[in-house]
Amino acid sequence: MQRRQMHIFAVWRLSFVKAGNKKTDIFKRYNLPEVTLTENKMEKLKVYTAEMATSHIDETRIINQMEVTVATKKIPFAGTDAQVYVNFGNLGKYFLNTPGEDDFEMGTIKTYTFETSFTLGDLRKTIIELGHDNSGKNPGWCVGGFRLQIKLQDSDILYLYKLWEDIGWLAKDKAPYFAIVAELQQEG
Repeated sequence: MQRRQMHIFAVWRLSFVKAGNKKTDIFKRYNLPEVTLTENKMEKLKVYTAEMATSHIDETRIINQMEVTVATKKIPFAGTDAQVYVNFGNLGKYFLNTPGEDDFEMGTIKTYTFETSFTLGDLRKTIIELGHDNSGKNPGWCVGGFRLQIKLQDSDILYLYKLWEDIGWLAKDKAPYFAIVAELQQEG
């Protein structure tokens, strides 16, 4: 029977690197700077995807309605008690909340609809962020996916604008990102 050697380890913070030559037993230690994430200086998780069914549509068309669908992963502790929002830069910030419900529990899929009055070109140029305020007893959140659909003026068709799958953890205390905001689209 062959035995396999397993190495199990957890890395919390890399504080130094040791490099050298085993034969001569000469090593040098290189200390690494400590990275601290605070409320005022927080890294964003960046998750970009291509425009989908709307890429051929004229940018001057008016968007009357947006529909966002958010999936929370079906893994232990994936849900959040925090206030979740989607931010469209200067076009508006929308809090995703159904009164009286726990919207973002493990395995849930929720859809929210917003009335709007800006152009497709405006949407294409704005930053889109999905995040939360890190409040509540269990604020960490593992996002399974996010879908943004739009309805144009004088149309009954709901177009898929973009789809983001497997975004991952938005939590200040969860590796690998340690962030509570995911940037889904760059400004520009």
